[in-house]
Amino acid sequence: MATKLADLDGLVKGAIERRQMGTGRPVSSMTPDAINRGRSVAIKRVELARLKDKLVQVQGENSKSIVELGNQQAMLDIEHRAIKETMELVSQI
Repeated sequence: MATKLADLDGLVKGAIERRQMGTGRPVSSMTPDAINRGRSVAIKRVELARLKDKLVQVQGENSKSIVELGNQQAMLDIEHRAIKETMELVSQI
């Protein structure tokens, strides 16, 4: 334990000397705000990719729904014509 404390003291003393001499360089030249923005940009990119995938999925579902609605409309048109023809036959009687 004593050697670890001595090593730690040596590291602190060395850091102070390097700082005073101007030879040490900071761990990061970025401000905490810039670091947080960098993190948030990465998070937002992941979220944007997820949302794009979701958009593609929803567009596919919408396309299927539109096709299904078109088929239903065609069936309704056929039924409407059949009812119209039946009404014309009934009116002739």
